[in-house]
Amino acid sequence: MDADRLHTLFAQPELLDTESAEELKKLTDTYPWFSLAWMLYAKNLQVIDSADFELVLKKAIVRVNNQKLFARFLSATTSPTVPVDQPYDLAGATAEGLPEAKNILIDRFLSSEHDLPLQKNKTKVVAEADDYQDIVERSATDAGELATETLANIYIEQKKFGKAIQVLEKLSLKYPEKSIYFATRIKETEELKNINKQEDV
Repeated sequence: MDADRLHTLFAQPELLDTESAEELKKLTDTYPWFSLAWMLYAKNLQVIDSADFELVLKKAIVRVNNQKLFARFLSATTSPTVPVDQPYDLAGATAEGLPEAKNILIDRFLSSEHDLPLQKNKTKVVAEADDYQDIVERSATDAGELATETLANIYIEQKKFGKAIQVLEKLSLKYPEKSIYFATRIKETEELKNINKQEDV
């Protein structure tokens, strides 16, 4: 069975018969993980009302990777058709007739695409924007309250000793049980600050 025949059978499942069932069985035996072949084989057995349909269906379900497509393919009674727009014959059209053709095209689009979401949720979008703004403002104020030993170490490495001392003082107040440790760290940072001042001179 060649690729063109597979595409034809997939597009027109009404062409499936006992001959194609035998071909598809050979194909699934040769290529057991070929999901399109399993889909067509199961559909073929369904169309010819074979007793093996249930058994093959169980095997096909395991091997087909797109279960939704498989379910739609099995439940479809006819081949899926895609509406094709007829081209306009504009050979004899005049300049006055073109706007009318545009209006027809726009009207057809508007009538067929009625499922487009409307802007009903504008208030929700505005509320989300306000919430976002509040979060930004809060995070800006929280940044000043953020105090960790890691942040103090980063400030020390960046030679921003004043900020490091402020962070260590906040930590000392936040964790009074470790105040001796933080007092020692503050002294060390002040010494580093003095050493760096002397090196700069």
